[in-house]
Amino acid sequence: DAIRKDETVLKYIDRMTLTPYKLSTYRRCSYKFYLAHIKNLEEPVEISGALEAMDIGNLLHRALKDVYDSGKQFSDAGRLYEKIREAVTREAEDGYDIIKISPHAAFELDVIMDKMYRFAEMEVERFGEGWRPEMLEYSLKMDLGGVSLSGRVDRIDIREGNGKKHAFVIDYKFANLSGMKSLRYDENFSGFQLPVYRLMLNNSRPDLDIEGIGYYDLKDKFKIVTVTEHGTAEDFRALLEKVIGEIRSADHGFIKTDDLRLCMYCGFATICGRR
Repeated sequence: DAIRKDETVLKYIDRMTLTPYKLSTYRRCSYKFYLAHIKNLEEPVEISGALEAMDIGNLLHRALKDVYDSGKQFSDAGRLYEKIREAVTREAEDGYDIIKISPHAAFELDVIMDKMYRFAEMEVERFGEGWRPEMLEYSLKMDLGGVSLSGRVDRIDIREGNGKKHAFVIDYKFANLSGMKSLRYDENFSGFQLPVYRLMLNNSRPDLDIEGIGYYDLKDKFKIVTVTEHGTAEDFRALLEKVIGEIRSADHGFIKTDDLRLCMYCGFATICGRR
């Protein structure tokens, strides 16, 4: 049965800041959205002696921000790789005790760093095309449909040409990108992250010509995968406004997903009786 929204919940939602993650959670399972973002329950996590994908992703995010925040220009892959290795080592020592106490985790990190030379080569090639990573961990926000939206994009690359500033919105991913390379703005859509970032960037920086959105594969290929969109920016905005309207509406209660595959990896599966 659906959990109904009373006046207290509706007022709480109206004060809430929605992020791409919250929107995706709602779209996949509105009951999980209720538990995580209305009841503010923390999703249980298992303790492991290995580096988790999220840990690795966060570590690489911070290290790359450190490297590019320096403002240095890199034309040599070897030099860039050494700077990245130094930054990763520094970040790992400062914030990831698991690397100090777990030989397995330390080995995992070494394997990842060996692969990062390919990333440095791809970066230097991209810089040769005129792109520069100018906005890192860049905060964005806007109001839409009666609520506030916010997010932090991993990276926005800029290059100048034909009297314009061109932008490309990038999200780093240390994960399998299959199923994420195209977006179809239909009833099953839940991949809000990149199109929401673009919408907010276009709202705050209309001077930028946004050429595209994509994921930077930091797991296998070490290249930018441009996302193919089946629909226009206007189609996405209309869908987003519809979803926001549902979240704010008393007519749409919080219900459990019909896709039981999502429950396999959900920390709330025991609470809702799916495990």
